[in-house]
Amino acid sequence: MLVARATSLISILSSEHGRMRREQRDINKRELQKALKYGKKKRTWGGRWRIEYDGIVFIADDSMRCEITVFAAPLSVAEIDNDARIAHQRAKHLLRLKPHLCKSHTILLVDSSGSVNTHDINLHRDRQTAAYTNVALEFVAEQLFNGTANNSDVVSLVEFSNKANAVFTREPVSWVLYNQLLSRRDSSTFATREGGRMRDAVLCDSNYLPALDAAAKLLAVGFHETCALSVFSFPTGNQLMLVK
Repeated sequence: MLVARATSLISILSSEHGRMRREQRDINKRELQKALKYGKKKRTWGGRWRIEYDGIVFIADDSMRCEITVFAAPLSVAEIDNDARIAHQRAKHLLRLKPHLCKSHTILLVDSSGSVNTHDINLHRDRQTAAYTNVALEFVAEQLFNGTANNSDVVSLVEFSNKANAVFTREPVSWVLYNQLLSRRDSSTFATREGGRMRDAVLCDSNYLPALDAAAKLLAVGFHETCALSVFSFPTGNQLMLVK
């Protein structure tokens, strides 16, 4: 019979990178030791191990002894039934036919250049993860809980680097939108993120002008005098107000 090892005796050979990640994300070494002992483990990119326990994700090397990085587990998507999906699509269709029923239109400009893969946001893997997590939680979920927004308010998403791409347009505020935003968090692979980050350090891919041009065109669609217009840029957190 094997004697259970004390959590404090589990060896974690922390890298400088890993220690910095813990400090930035308020995750102490004891929590990582628990993750290594009790967490759910699976292989991931490059032979690494992903270990998740109690809301924390711990990335370790092939030997599972050297810490690479750590971050809080991402938010779970909302459970949505078919009726909710149908209601969302009906609201979107109705607002397309009768744009005067729309109370507000918000454009989210999210930087997708390599710089957003920088790991400097507490409790998040990188800047892009932080942007989408906070928009989904604080802009969509909080308003749905508080009743300050509903499916007569619409949101459009534009991702940009040196070009702009409208990911979706005029989606009603609902739990369907919440899930759509969360789905953008992990839309790139580790290799793509690292390659983009290194490329951006040299080329500086971020260019707001195409994104602002796309936002202006989107806000003009279905505009009427009682529709509130706003533009938010992420992950910088700046707010730009477009007045028409």
